[in-house]
Amino acid sequence: MEKLRLSDHSVTLLSSTASKHQVTMMFQLKQNSSGERRTIYHLRLMDWESGGIPPSEESFLGFMDAVNSVRRHLENEQLKETKSKMLNLTDQTNQNRPQPIDYGHYNWCKKGLHMVNCALHYSPSSHSDASSSGSPSIGIKNDGVVDVIAAPTIIHCLTGAHESGVYLLVELMIHCIAYNMCVDISKTLAMLRQQRMCLVKNVEQYRFVYSVLISYLQKSRLI
Repeated sequence: MEKLRLSDHSVTLLSSTASKHQVTMMFQLKQNSSGERRTIYHLRLMDWESGGIPPSEESFLGFMDAVNSVRRHLENEQLKETKSKMLNLTDQTNQNRPQPIDYGHYNWCKKGLHMVNCALHYSPSSHSDASSSGSPSIGIKNDGVVDVIAAPTIIHCLTGAHESGVYLLVELMIHCIAYNMCVDISKTLAMLRQQRMCLVKNVEQYRFVYSVLISYLQKSRLI
C-alpha cells in the first residue's frame, strides 16, 4: 500500500481498479492527532481532455452510473448502521427512562460521502472528476422512519468549471427527466453560471450535453 504522510494527515492508497474509460481508487484518510479515519472512493473518467468532450456518450453515462452506484451503496451502509445504532440506543434508554424520548437529529460524524474525477468519500472510517463530501444528517421522523440526508456531490476538474459544468448540467437534466420536470438546458446553464462562471467551456461541450441526453433517452426507451 502506498502511503503519503503530511503534517496533520496521512493518506493511504488501499486499492485501484481500472476499466476502459474509468479508474476507481479507494483511499484511507487519517487525522494523525486524533487517529480518526475516513475511507474515500475516488472515481475518475479518463480520456477527457480539458476543453474537450468524453470519448463517447456511452462512456460518460457509464461513469455516471458508477458514481450513482457507489453513492447508493454508501447511503445503504449508512442507513443500516444508523438503524442499528438507533435500536441499541433505544434499548439502553428504555432501561433507564420509562418515558418516550425525542431523538432529534444526529450529525453523521464518522461517515460521509466524498465524490468530473468522481470521488465518493465514505467515512467511518485534465481529466474530469466528481466528489461528494460533507456529513449527512440523520434523524427519526414522527412515524419512526429513519431519515438520511446524503452529503452533497462535489464535482471537480482541471479548471473546476468546464468539464465539471458538463457533468453537473447533464445530471440536473436527467433529474428533471426522471421527475417529469421541465427540461430547459440553456436556461438551466444560464442559472448555473450565475453561481459559477464558465461552466461548460465551448459549443462542443454544449452540444455534447444534448447528445448525451438523447443517448440517455434512447437507452431508457423514452424516445
